[in-house]
Amino acid sequence: EISVIGHDDIDLARLWPVPLTTMSTPKRELGKKLAEILIKNIESPENHEFEKVKLEPKLVIRDSTAAV
Repeated sequence: EISVIGHDDIDLARLWPVPLTTMSTPKRELGKKLAEILIKNIESPENHEFEKVKLEPKLVIRDSTAAV
């Protein structure tokens, strides 16, 4: 037997005959943070600084994985 996981928790992941366990990226938080950085860079183009953004993914456990 094998276990399978996916990435990004697309809508189809839960609709398969065996719902797919997946890593869910916090897309809303990512979009919000990127918009904040973009606005800051537009308002102060002379102060471009690279920012490291770390968002924790969430494991969504469904039926495609088994306990080991």
